Amino acid sequence: MAKRTLDGWLRQTVRGESADLPHEPVTSPLEAPVSAMACGPTKGADSLLSSAAHAACLGKDALLPSSPRARQEEDALLPSSPRSRQEEDALLPSSPRTRHGEHVLLPSSPRARQEKDVLLPCSPRTRHGEHVLLPCSPRARCVDGAPLWAALCALLSPPPASPPQLLAALEAVRDALGGEWTFDGLQELLTVELHDDERQAFFRTTVPAICSLALRLPALFPTPLPLLRAGRQRSVCLTAEQCGCLLAHAFLCSFPGRNGEGAGGLPYFSLCHLHGALHPPRRAAGALSAMQLEKWRCLLAYFSVTAHRLAADDPTVAAPLGRKVHFTRQVADTSDLEWSSFWLDAQHPLARADARPDGTIEDSGSGVLQVDFANKTIGGGVLRNGCVQEEIRFLLCPELIVSRLLAEPLLDNEALLMRGFERYCRYTGYASSFAYAGPYDDEAVLRGEQMFLLAIDATNFSRQQRLLQFEDAALEREVNKAYVGFAASDSPEGAPICTGNWGCGVFGGDAQLKALLQLMAASAASRACVQYLTFGDRAFAARLQALVARLRSLDCRVGMLAALLHRFDPYGWPPSASTPQGGAADLFGYLEEQCDGYEAEREGVAEERETHGEGEGGGGGGEQEGVQGAGREGEMQEGDEEETEEKEALVDEEGTQEKLSPARTIDDMHA
Repeated sequence: MAKRTLDGWLRQTVRGESADLPHEPVTSPLEAPVSAMACGPTKGADSLLSSAAHAACLGKDALLPSSPRARQEEDALLPSSPRSRQEEDALLPSSPRTRHGEHVLLPSSPRARQEKDVLLPCSPRTRHGEHVLLPCSPRARCVDGAPLWAALCALLSPPPASPPQLLAALEAVRDALGGEWTFDGLQELLTVELHDDERQAFFRTTVPAICSLALRLPALFPTPLPLLRAGRQRSVCLTAEQCGCLLAHAFLCSFPGRNGEGAGGLPYFSLCHLHGALHPPRRAAGALSAMQLEKWRCLLAYFSVTAHRLAADDPTVAAPLGRKVHFTRQVADTSDLEWSSFWLDAQHPLARADARPDGTIEDSGSGVLQVDFANKTIGGGVLRNGCVQEEIRFLLCPELIVSRLLAEPLLDNEALLMRGFERYCRYTGYASSFAYAGPYDDEAVLRGEQMFLLAIDATNFSRQQRLLQFEDAALEREVNKAYVGFAASDSPEGAPICTGNWGCGVFGGDAQLKALLQLMAASAASRACVQYLTFGDRAFAARLQALVARLRSLDCRVGMLAALLHRFDPYGWPPSASTPQGGAADLFGYLEEQCDGYEAEREGVAEERETHGEGEGGGGGGEQEGVQGAGREGEMQEGDEEETEEKEALVDEEGTQEKLSPARTIDDMHA
């Protein structure tokens, strides 16, 4: 009896395919030339299904007589038909088609007027352009039509020297832009929370530095600052000083149209919410919440370090201001990354897993690709009430907040890679217990090393049936999102991924599932190792480590693991005592059982081969056969070949339907 590989066993017992069909490795569409991405006939299917599948891939599927397209293609176009009027009637300026560039732009069209009118800061076209509308732009205007930049220069020079002066200047900026936010929180911070020495240092060095950086905007940005628009792969490189300038304007709330939710599809880039009152208040009749206070301490630590570097006479102290910070929007065509084709057929070997219960992603070092469990609107609630993994990372490294100024919300086929940033703070706690714990000297960055942070957003399953995340469509979306990021060309080639329970908090993701999907994506992206942090869950770390090691020992490939996930029924495997907290199902228990089944069959095959060998040749050649077997694992002995071929031919002739049946299970195999 021939020894079957794990691939053959999975394809016959789990996927319901013939184990004898050739199985070719699939090339990633992110790596393959265009010609390699063309859809072809499905292997192992009859010619009719194969042709239909091929035609569907090419958009040439056959038209059924009942199809609306059949009638549309062949029926006579009557004068009364809506299509007739659509093709020939006069196009009015109010028609939606006028805006789509297929007809002459008449002078009476709203578009004709729109092209020539003056752009106000509140104009949608200003917010949806190709570049950031900077406060120093001639197009940036106050609500009364006066230039915004002239007003800012008058308010910031000389810099405010006391809490009342600073609050008055910020209120003037707000009024110039027509804002409605308050400064109750900032006032309480300056007058109550800061000690006398902290307050004096803030107005002696930090406020002048903020104003100086803000006023250097025209000099630091002589050319327009590009936006990272959705659907376009693009990078923006800024110096640390430029980042400081932009963050100074975020403190001043001086970016037109970027102080609230209605920012034309872009995130707000302003501290206006932190200036106000966030709930619950820290003390009775207070305005500052505890989380809000800790966020302010992180931001003030950043501005304090930046102020020190700006004032330094020593070039080595000021040198970090020239450090480059890169923001890259990674965009991929995922049309060929379908679960039913690419992932089920992927032949990449599984990457090694290094599961750890202790440690944090931000402490993993410069030699790895660190994962940001991102919101699709980058930064999430960092400038408001949010304080989980992404928000904390942005508070430790405030230069990351600049990504909110640049990037539109991420689409399903996009990720955001950031590198070159510096960490400024220590911290303790998480969410409501988060607290600033003092300054942080980022020695690695100061030595010239770069940190890489990859922002990928998970699907939110908190508002829907959580078991839907085990459906093929959900699996495809999540693994593709991770793969787009892990395959980013600007990241260190082959570097390990450092990640954890991505999307498993308020988004309701299953930790076991997310661990395996990230492992699959990292493997397909040729990452050698996944450092997986379980944040104190030692049982989960040990179980993940053991399961991945077991799958690797069985030579499990990415496609084989995808097939197992495809067959998994979460309703039949409810969470157990060994499932991580908040888990939706015991996926690991299912996979461990599948491994048990395969290993049991493999042992049975080995015993049958051993018995067969003893019956044919006696015990005299046992030692030599054992040595050969150890060196030729998975190969047939010559004496078995002819008999095995006869058995396989008989199965092909008499049992093809049973072999290809997708309903066949592991229990059927053992029966």
